[in-house]
Amino acid sequence: MKRILILIALMFSVFVYSLTGNEEREICGTILDVDSGEPLIAAVVYEPISKAGTVTDFDGNFCLKIPINAKSVLVTYIGYEDQTVDLTKESDKPIKVKMQESGALLETLVVTGSRSSKSKRRTRTGSSRSKKLKAHSTAGDASAIMDMPPAPASAPAPPAGPKGPAGPSSATSYSTTPIRRDEISSLPMRETSTKESVATEMISEKSLRKKDREREKRRADDYLEEAAPEELMTDEVKVVVEEADGAATEEDQSVDAGTLTAGQLNDFSKWDLWQDLNENELKSFPERWNFDMSTRYSVQLMNKESRPLIDAEVKLVNEKNQTLWKCRTDNTGKAELWSDIFRKDNTNKLNIQISYNGNLKTVKQVKPFKEGVNTITLDAACEVPRVLDIMMTVDATGSMADEIAYLKAELKDVIGQVQSKQKDLKINLGSVFYRDIHDAYLTKSSDFSDDINQAMDFMKEQGASGGGDFPEAVDAALHESVQHQDWSRNAVARIMFLVLDAPPHTNEDALKTLETQIKNAAAKGIRVVPIAASGIDKSTEYLMRAFALATNGTYVFLTDHSGVGNAHIEPSTDDYDMEFLNDLLVRVISEYTAAADCDEPVAQFKDDPEIKEELGQLKMYPNPTQGPINLEVPKDVEELFITDVNGKVIMRLTRLQKGLIKADLSNFPAGLYFVKYQQNGKDFSGKIAVFR
Repeated sequence: MKRILILIALMFSVFVYSLTGNEEREICGTILDVDSGEPLIAAVVYEPISKAGTVTDFDGNFCLKIPINAKSVLVTYIGYEDQTVDLTKESDKPIKVKMQESGALLETLVVTGSRSSKSKRRTRTGSSRSKKLKAHSTAGDASAIMDMPPAPASAPAPPAGPKGPAGPSSATSYSTTPIRRDEISSLPMRETSTKESVATEMISEKSLRKKDREREKRRADDYLEEAAPEELMTDEVKVVVEEADGAATEEDQSVDAGTLTAGQLNDFSKWDLWQDLNENELKSFPERWNFDMSTRYSVQLMNKESRPLIDAEVKLVNEKNQTLWKCRTDNTGKAELWSDIFRKDNTNKLNIQISYNGNLKTVKQVKPFKEGVNTITLDAACEVPRVLDIMMTVDATGSMADEIAYLKAELKDVIGQVQSKQKDLKINLGSVFYRDIHDAYLTKSSDFSDDINQAMDFMKEQGASGGGDFPEAVDAALHESVQHQDWSRNAVARIMFLVLDAPPHTNEDALKTLETQIKNAAAKGIRVVPIAASGIDKSTEYLMRAFALATNGTYVFLTDHSGVGNAHIEPSTDDYDMEFLNDLLVRVISEYTAAADCDEPVAQFKDDPEIKEELGQLKMYPNPTQGPINLEVPKDVEELFITDVNGKVIMRLTRLQKGLIKADLSNFPAGLYFVKYQQNGKDFSGKIAVFR
């Protein structure tokens, strides 16, 4: 509540000016609640003639310089009766003002706009398959905030506003037209007071359940902050806001993990679908962002014992020996290279250069992914780093308030699960929080630490505030995360979870920074895994999926099923599985870190009974295999995929006719692979163990 009150006071900062007269006097005092005697924080003390004003501190104290002939000051506080203090009757002693709570209530309220409206929760239908939970279908609208019956069904729905606040346009009527920042300074003072009343009612303790109440507090927070342009704040007020950001995290303590719901799109596992979308539904966005994900080259690196070589440096170079793309192999020994993402080099004469523990190799006659995977063997010893870097790069602008507290709770649970499952894995956790230009800060970071509690403490202190309409400073966040954090030199995986609900800026400098930092992330082996929150549009979805592809990552998106936050868009795909976010992230991290020890015998897979199962009416043998495998197809199968543990398609067989089909995994390292196909509307999947 304190944070809300402080932010309310910021609306009055537009009235704070230096006194024009030479003769001044200073008045000081304390503002208290008349019943409890408690100090009122961020109460506004205002001298109307000179427009001088200030807010009380955390002890309810203030000092204000006013013209020597000023006769009165006005004291206002949200939810309290205004008081005019007659200075002609006051001595030079400190003023003590006791405020009385107001009994006035708003009878009606209509608030729209993506930040201040209460989101509808929808039961998802159509393409998603509920894998681990049932979707909630609790409906909500703005009228429910006041414990009032909803509007009649025949009433026209208010128009959707842009990302930003919406509120009353006068003291007696309520408009669905959003109020922009640049309009606030022209509003009369009592109209601002009406906005305070709107915010008060939005967070009514009597009319909201616990979770709804917390959510509406954060929405009111966003609404009020938009009313006070940060560029007009005094340094003192900015300090108060920063302190309030930390204090607001007390709300996080009541947030439980396992609340947010999400889906995942791994475009490496649906490469043909991605290419189709790139030519149809998403075709306008490569040009807009200058990210064209079509020139893909895949590498499989292993040693002579058929063990994957992890964290090796891989370069794609042209005939002039210029590096077009650089990356590092993942936990399966694979690397993803791109020759022309930014449309600067479309030469076909390409080489691959490998560097691994002093071993160097150049491969010519490189084939693009549509012709297969480039399998490369080195005479080198296998090594499996047991280090994992996780960087949380989080949009901390006001529109994220709905979901940021839950995200912090989910992450704590995720780290705990990963640690319990992989006790030999050293986890380094860091975080970067970002806002936008003119906010209280642009980026705020905590470098990697293997002290998870310490890293989480920093994250808990961060709140959501600031920002404005699209876009936000994603470019600055990437630069801070990639360049200024101490990523491990050797790691089984480096993951950056990029949590956001708005696109980057599109000016030339911002776009150049995005390009440079995605290239740098790939070169360092950082896998960018965007987590798209409410507010994402199709253009941003495309860019985030491009980020994931360029860095060997995957795309994660929140869904409406949890009932947290505003509406989330449906991704462009054929289908997806809905999961709890914490389960999904644990699975993704496990996939990115799964690696058998170099001396671990692959023959152990023979004892796994699941390997011998039949896939519907399809039979596979031998299994385990040294590479060749037979597939008995009793009926025609349109499409069959073989993927690695990360879900990447390494082999796609189409239009299989009844009979015996032969496949060969000899060009891939020993380990587990998965066969997936669909028949008669049912999905079938099973494991193949490859040993040498």
